[in-house]
This record gives sequence, structure tokens and C-alpha cells, in this order.
Amino acid sequence: MPVVPFIITVYILTVCAVFFTFFSARIAQMKLRSGAWGFLGLLFGPVGMLLVCYLPSRRKDGKETNPIRSGVHALPKFSRKLFVILIGALAAALIVIYFIDGVPKWQENRNYENSIGASVKSKLLYPATVEGELAAVFSGRDSTYAVTSAGDLYTWGYNELALAQQDKGAALSNAKEVAQLGRKVYVLKQDNKLYELDEAGNQTEFAQNVARVAATDTYGVFIKTTGDLYVWGNNANGQMGGASSANNDKPLWLCGGAKDAAPGARHLLILKTDGTVIGVGSNQTGALARPSETQISTPVIIAKGVKAIAAGNEFSLILKEDGHLESCGINNCGQLGRKVSGKQKGSSFYEVATGVKAIGAGGAFGWYIDDKDTLYAWGQNHCGQLGIGNTKNQSEPQKVMSGVDSAAATHDHLVLMSKGQLYTCGNNTYGQLGKPGKVEFSPTSDINVKK
Repeated sequence: MPVVPFIITVYILTVCAVFFTFFSARIAQMKLRSGAWGFLGLLFGPVGMLLVCYLPSRRKDGKETNPIRSGVHALPKFSRKLFVILIGALAAALIVIYFIDGVPKWQENRNYENSIGASVKSKLLYPATVEGELAAVFSGRDSTYAVTSAGDLYTWGYNELALAQQDKGAALSNAKEVAQLGRKVYVLKQDNKLYELDEAGNQTEFAQNVARVAATDTYGVFIKTTGDLYVWGNNANGQMGGASSANNDKPLWLCGGAKDAAPGARHLLILKTDGTVIGVGSNQTGALARPSETQISTPVIIAKGVKAIAAGNEFSLILKEDGHLESCGINNCGQLGRKVSGKQKGSSFYEVATGVKAIGAGGAFGWYIDDKDTLYAWGQNHCGQLGIGNTKNQSEPQKVMSGVDSAAATHDHLVLMSKGQLYTCGNNTYGQLGKPGKVEFSPTSDINVKK
């Protein structure tokens, strides 16, 4: 239980106990001190209440006592014992609740299959063996995807799509990239055709001549081999720019000359072929590095000389051509990877690290791989998604693992490839780490990769 709720709980119980004894004291016809003393005690919290109640008061018979002692003794013997037992039980319960709830909720993953219901449990599937050389990894909210060099797609976690026998082998073949939009999965195949998969596992062609695809919980984006960028889904925050003013199931053209795209929760980053980054959508937290604007409805230039981009919930990362990593946006969990003070506002890009070759972002955390193949992560860590062995948020990059080839992240779990093996850490509520239940604070290789 967090500190503030714990203090509030103790305060309420103390006030209730004190007023209970006050009531008992009235039964004993005590001459209580004036209400001003009680009000003063309330201002100082439980300790103040107890001190005020322990101040001497006179009974009608002239004897000095105090409200608590006299109030309790005014009760019948049985009620007195019951009162003491009740207070003791409440105190014990508070201690138990504190130590149990003091451990983050994801610890309950150990027994999650007993609580999430049969309809969900039936869709939690895990890979037997990933056969083939790993080519890429992708991540959804509660699912993980691995693609081999032969194009075989393996996926595990919450199987809303009922992908055919994914626990016994590859779910699909000829795959190249995967993106998850809410509960829908989009698979880009090696022939550059993009398919939408429904809950029955049926594949419907969504677009042709596609080079890249990415998505968030609410909207998606793909780039054609011509550099034309299309968007679809929810446009509540204007992240589709001038393409649409409402929700759209069909893709709409947004701009040309695109090389890559990074959809955030409420904003969209687009990397152009000339190294220019344009952004559109919500800028309320400075995620688009435009300090004087809160909403951008038409894509605007926000950076130049960039070779890679990443976006999370309300923050953005850019990797400059010289290997410098910069960030902007919200920093409530340390997701900017730097101390924000003085004129280094979160609404402008400032340097995080140098010597970087790859970057990525989860919900409220970021990661990068340096030129020595070492993975670093920072930001929110309540589920151990940073892979640093604990659950403390980090405001600066922390070393996670050496020898990392690539990585992928989503809301609160991380998956990476290292020397042909898969490693995962973080939240595992739906088995997105590739095994039942157990969370991991450090990257763990529990998925067998057979080359």
C-alpha cells in the first residue's frame, strides 16, 4: 500500500476509535474538554488526537482521568474485550495489507490464471520451440512476436486472434513485420502485402506495396515502398493530421517521402528520407517539441539530421546522424532519460546519450543500444520492464545487458535478441514473456530457440 493511503487509513481508524471512546465517555458522564481542543487534535492527525484525548479530565465525582481510559472502562466487560480484540485485529490487518500491497500488483501474476477467467485462460498460449534463425522481434500490449529469417512468425501471450496452433509451431509463414492495434494484428509479409487478422485467424489483405507498419492501441500507420504514409484508426487527438477528423477503418494518405514512423499514444512522429522529422497530434506535454503549441493538426518539422525515431506515451526520442540520442515530452516517470531542470524543459529536445545506434520506447520507458551492443533502459519500472533487477523508476539510462542485437518494447514488457536467443522481462499477466505467470526483473531466456 502506498504511504499516503496508508497514513489516511490509519488516520480514519484512529479518529473512529477516538470518537468511539468519546461516546463511551459520555456514558460515564465525563466533563470533556472544549471542542476547540478536539479540533486542534484533528489538525495534528492521529498523534494529536491521542494526545488531546489523553489530557486529564474530571469526572463528576472529582476524580481525574482521561477520556480514553474512562471511556473504555465505562463499557461492559465483554464489550471491553471485544473492543480490544477489534482494535488489535484492525492493526494486524493494516500491517498485513501494507506488506502485501507494498509489493506491486504484478506479483499477483503468480496466480493470475486462477483469477482472469476461463474464457481468457483458454487464449493464453506459449511457444514450444522457435525453430530457425531469429530475424526480428515485435511487441504488443500483452503479446510478443518473433520472426525468423525464413519468415516464420511465432507469437505468445493473449491469443485473442486464435492464431492457428501457435503453441505448437509457427503461426504464419512469409512474415516480415508485425503490428498490433488494440486486439487486431497486422502482419506485413515478404511480398510487401499487409494483412489484417481477425479473431478467427482469418487473413484479409489490407494494403499492397507496404515497406513498414506500426501501431498503438488506437491507431496504425504504414509506409508504402513509394514513401507514401497512410494512417487509420482513432483520430481523437489529431494524430492523423489533415488526413481525417474522425475514426477510419480504411487507411488514408497523410504525407509522402516517409522513411519511418513512430506512433505515440496521442502523437505521431514521421522520419523523412532526408533526415527531417515531422510531427502531428497532441503536444500538451511537449512530445512534439513545440513549446508554444498544445495541438498540431498539420505535420510540422520538429527536428533535422535524424536517422531513427521512437515514441511512447507523451514523450519522443530521436537519434541524430552523429549518434546523439535526444528526448522531449513528459517526465513523470523519468522517461526522458535525463534530469529536467533550468532551461532544459521537457518541451524541447535535449541530449540523453552519445554513441547510440538503435532506440525504442515502451509506454513510459525508453531504451537504446550503443555502438558496443550494450542495451540501456530508463523510465517507468513498476513491472521490472527495464530489466535491471528491481522495480524502481530510473531518470537516467541504466545498463541492462551486453551483446544485444535488437529489442522491442510495449507498455510494460521488454523483449530482446542476443546471440540468436530471445530474452524477456517485465509484466507477464497474460504470458507475454513466453511462460505462465512469473514476472521477471532481469532479461531471462525461457523461450527455446532452435536453429
